Amino acid sequence: MDDTRIRLYILKELSKLRFSLHNKGGMYLIDAIFICIKDERAIENLNQNVYSVIADKYHAKTMLTVKAVMQHSIETMYRNMEEAKVKKYFYLETYEKPTLKRVIGTVVFKYGLYEQRYLKQKVDA
Repeated sequence: MDDTRIRLYILKELSKLRFSLHNKGGMYLIDAIFICIKDERAIENLNQNVYSVIADKYHAKTMLTVKAVMQHSIETMYRNMEEAKVKKYFYLETYEKPTLKRVIGTVVFKYGLYEQRYLKQKVDA
């Protein structure tokens, strides 16, 4: 997996959803998704495998701070986006809002689909 291609994919997906990618929440979210793409088992324990790694990288006070900042970023995205588009992208029911794990998991899942298409195109070429 090419790290640059992964990061560009994440940026493209989060930009479609109008995430602010230049604040802490956006940067943390990019890293969280990247970690989970690189290590499929990381999503099983986000506190240990993702939030604590990001807290160390950015010298944040705690992993709970990292989690709260990302959750705030998701709430802001939810307010700024058309609700129907958010629900469609994240496969949400009418009464649901996107959770942090759902956001990370959905982008990771969609990256897997993207990667399959990318590899198929390379083989077919």
